[in-house]
Amino acid sequence: MTNPSDENNTVDAILAQSPPLGLDIPEGTSFEHWLALGKHLALADNALAWRVGDWWVYGEHRYGDRITAVRTRGWNGPSFGACRNYAMVARAFETSRRRDVLSFSHHREVASLSPADADQLLDWAEEPRRDDGKPRSTREVRSQV
Repeated sequence: MTNPSDENNTVDAILAQSPPLGLDIPEGTSFEHWLALGKHLALADNALAWRVGDWWVYGEHRYGDRITAVRTRGWNGPSFGACRNYAMVARAFETSRRRDVLSFSHHREVASLSPADADQLLDWAEEPRRDDGKPRSTREVRSQV
């Protein structure tokens, strides 16, 4: 069993040595380090959706016309529609209401509800299921909306 500090150092080293559009995992990487890397990537993916949404909301208030920015030559980021969708969810959930146990997709499913109703469903979704101890899926949340 490895310690968290060792896992973080290994994850950081693998990411630093990998190309921007790939992941070079050294031969002989332990299962624990490989798993820690996967967890890190999953968290980064979830965080990216929130960050793009927050970035878009900031741009809306600060700069107004953002469609021009994403349609400029050389823009390789998310489409205008994706940015707008991320921002809709980010606007619906200030940082203090975001649940780190649940995915961005869980929040997207309830973003159109009132804050009280959305929070109630997210509370329910966070409760571990009896069969596997995991939070409820986005499909289960969607069925309650």
